[in-house]
Amino acid sequence: MDFKVNIEVTLTEDRIASILVGAMEGGSNYWIDWITYAPYKSIEDGKLELRLPIEIKEDGEITTHTLTREKLQKGLELLASTEPYQWSLIYDEQDDASTADILLQLSLFGEIVYG
Repeated sequence: MDFKVNIEVTLTEDRIASILVGAMEGGSNYWIDWITYAPYKSIEDGKLELRLPIEIKEDGEITTHTLTREKLQKGLELLASTEPYQWSLIYDEQDDASTADILLQLSLFGEIVYG
C-alpha cells in the first residue's frame, strides 16, 4: 500500500525571485532568446503583478511567452508532483540553475520542452 502526503509549503517572493534569477542568468539561456526585464507592473490596489515576457527564437520565428504569477504557481505544483527531486532541492534551498530552468519550463509550457 502506498502512502500519499500533501503538505502546504510557502515560498516568499524573494525566494522565487532568486530561483528565477538562476534561470535567467544561466539555467535557461540556452533556449531563451530575449527577456524583457520589467517583470512587475503596478495594479490599482498597490500590489505587484508578475508579467515577464520571454521571447524564444526557433526556426527564424520569434514567439513570446509571458510568465505570470498564476503560471508560476502551476509550475511549482507541477514541479512538486512530477519532479520530486528537483522540488526537494528548492525546499532545502539547494536548487541550482538546472532546477530553475525546469521550473521555468514547467511554468511556461506545462512540461519540459528543452533539454
